[in-house]
Amino acid sequence: MSGALQGRRVLVPRGGRWGERVAAQLTAHGAVPVIAPLIATAAPVDTAARDDAFAALAAGAFDWVLITSAAGVEAVGATPLPGGPRLAVVGPETARAATAEGRSVAFRPDGPSSAAALAEQW
Repeated sequence: MSGALQGRRVLVPRGGRWGERVAAQLTAHGAVPVIAPLIATAAPVDTAARDDAFAALAAGAFDWVLITSAAGVEAVGATPLPGGPRLAVVGPETARAATAEGRSVAFRPDGPSSAAALAEQW
């Protein structure tokens, strides 16, 4: 494929599924992606609190779940949401990640993707 990206090296500053997806799109447009994660997702210090929260989530204890990044969507992963809390996301990329995981997005703010916009418009 030819175009402005043909043969260009492009830094992809995040790994994981997001980085792989972006790298594949760049490759399809002729670029040479270089994945070099500048951030990393790590388990929380208190894994018991996380596990308790996910168990409560799976048990239907929440009315809403707020996710502020595609990495957050990945962290929730396959946690079942029976009868489901409604899902609010911070912006279009987070919404895209959520719908790719089969989640239905109930709220996304208009305008800039930020927690401030989400809180103001929600």
